[in-house]
Amino acid sequence: MSRESYRRLRKFGPGPALRIVLSGLGLVAIPLIAWLHALSGLTTGFAVFYLPAIALAARYGGTIVAFVAAAMAAVASGVAQRLTDLEGQETSISLWVGAAELIVFAAMGYLIASLGRARRQIHDMARLDPLTGAASVDGFHDAAWREVLRAQRYGRPITVAYLDIDGFEKVNKKRGRAFGDELLKSIATVLKGGLRTSDTLERMRASIRDRAGDAGPLTVGIGAATFMVPPEDLDDMLDKANRLLKKAKETGPDATEHTTFQGTTISKTSEIALPERRTATSQERIEAAKSELRRMLEDGKQGGGDKPGSKTDAKP
Repeated sequence: MSRESYRRLRKFGPGPALRIVLSGLGLVAIPLIAWLHALSGLTTGFAVFYLPAIALAARYGGTIVAFVAAAMAAVASGVAQRLTDLEGQETSISLWVGAAELIVFAAMGYLIASLGRARRQIHDMARLDPLTGAASVDGFHDAAWREVLRAQRYGRPITVAYLDIDGFEKVNKKRGRAFGDELLKSIATVLKGGLRTSDTLERMRASIRDRAGDAGPLTVGIGAATFMVPPEDLDDMLDKANRLLKKAKETGPDATEHTTFQGTTISKTSEIALPERRTATSQERIEAAKSELRRMLEDGKQGGGDKPGSKTDAKP
């Protein structure tokens, strides 16, 4: 998914600031339509032209703005009709026409505002998991792209991590599904708001263990991918993190697999928390110890044989 295709898929409307602007345009359009109404000279049949302005204000402003727009349109239409009716229509008839227009305008505005509110509720429900309240797949993709765009704007690296609780099925079997659901909610709370921006992956794992309580020891597999240059393809970024998680699961419980992507160069570690910190792996420590042992043996040979008091190999 490219950046452009992501923007095309954002189909749930503008943000709060743009919503205010659009609803304001709907309100401003009503006096302009009334001015055209007065210029047209029509006494009937012009009310339909107020409907688009009312719909715009109601769609992005809500119910209260819809009623305000309906009242403005009814008053403006009545004034325009009085200005165009040179012969003078009876006051009772004008009041009945104005009341009918107000009812129609208010009903349509309320209907459109209700549809907009229902659409936003569906949008929020689609972005959240009903059990844990954490972001759903769509919500996660939306948040991930915002972070990618922010990293691109400021030239910062970005890390995405996938977590999987090892043996969660056993918890459900041992304590029941209701307990497992509560455990998932607790873990979601940790991931949503209980972590600091400076927390490492190991601290994240420890926080999840603390939430487990008496559920028994929980192990968490983690696959993390750090991109020194923020990627353009979100699917590729997530796929790399998912592959690393699978590799961590294959390694064993409580394993972490982390890879840093620097352009065409890949720097890999198996136990790392933050991208700017690198901890030596067990294999690297073993290699360092072997190198140190070889150096000591070479120094002993160059020293002219065995030192006094040293042990020599016994001959059979």
